Amino acid sequence: SGTLEAVEILLAAGVIPNITSQKQVTPLQAAAYGGHHQVVEYLLCAGAGSGIRSRYDSGALRLAQSNGHHSIVQLLSNPLSA
Repeated sequence: SGTLEAVEILLAAGVIPNITSQKQVTPLQAAAYGGHHQVVEYLLCAGAGSGIRSRYDSGALRLAQSNGHHSIVQLLSNPLSA
């Protein structure tokens, strides 16, 4: 998908996987919220921290759960299998 390709390009260019937006949201949190399973998997493999919370106290796992993205919940619950 275009989203995964964009993430691959940004990380290859040196962007760190745990960079945050002005609202303290990481790419992993945004991908979990949006249901982008491949992006979540890629970011985890690139070293993105799954325990980081946004300024709204939402982590990637919580965002995936609250949006019904069950495959991402499984992935974040067992990040070593990514």
